[in-house]
Amino acid sequence: MTSTILIDIGNSRLKWSHLAQGQLQPVSALDYRQTDFAAKLQYAWATLPAPEKIALASAGQTEIVEMAIKSALKLWPSIEIIKAQTTAEKCGVKNAYRNPEKLGIDRWLALIAVHQHYPANCWIIDCGSAITLDYVLQNGQHQGGLIAPGLNMMQQALTKNTANLPPAELPSVNVPGTSSRSLQAADLCVRTERRKRSLHGVNEDFEHRPNAQGSGAVNLEQVLTDFTEAAVYNGTLLAACGLIEKAVKSKNNGQILLTGGDAQLIARYLQADVLIDPELVLKGLAIYSQNKC
Repeated sequence: MTSTILIDIGNSRLKWSHLAQGQLQPVSALDYRQTDFAAKLQYAWATLPAPEKIALASAGQTEIVEMAIKSALKLWPSIEIIKAQTTAEKCGVKNAYRNPEKLGIDRWLALIAVHQHYPANCWIIDCGSAITLDYVLQNGQHQGGLIAPGLNMMQQALTKNTANLPPAELPSVNVPGTSSRSLQAADLCVRTERRKRSLHGVNEDFEHRPNAQGSGAVNLEQVLTDFTEAAVYNGTLLAACGLIEKAVKSKNNGQILLTGGDAQLIARYLQADVLIDPELVLKGLAIYSQNKC
């Protein structure tokens, strides 16, 4: 069977996985903002089995795309190169956008992955730099979506545009007498650890998060804080959860599937059953690249 290197280029990182025998291998990632990115990428890829082709998904980082292609051709000169593009219809999914090409390639590939791996009416919620929501029917008809700032983007916007407002950085230790602070610090550690694990190539399939109400769901007593950093942090977290819960209520049926770097954190505070699949884009790219549709 043809082997393929799948490459997902996001807003700060390049992720890749080797598709072998139709199975995604452990995912690795590099921050392409570091000065020695090209050398590190070349070194990492040199350890991979030689593929027949590479498939790339990128929302517009042209320079990084060209750098990745250059590195691949240097290692494997005869390799086939596939650049994923958004279209009106593919792999049984019909794009709801009036201008189909305007739908982000990451959202498009996630729709393709969900249609094959999670055949049901489904909310796809990407909790990354931006929070995107898409709703797709079991028959593959995309119903449209929403875009909002992600947690970090909301926090940065407040910090940059409000006088005397500090960054939402929380302590990683418990502060005696304030149970809410220990909860806030724990959340920050969860998010940080989740990002560390993704950087080190953890390949999680998916995680089921049952309804958190009564255990993990946020209630007012837990989220009101007595210092500014936590107020910003908790306020933006609740804003994200409120957006998701309000949107989900507009379509009363369907499973809820979360992906992206902040999926684990946000899932803890949603009053709903959710699934977490961190590699939806790569799974969609795998389907796209194998001409299975």
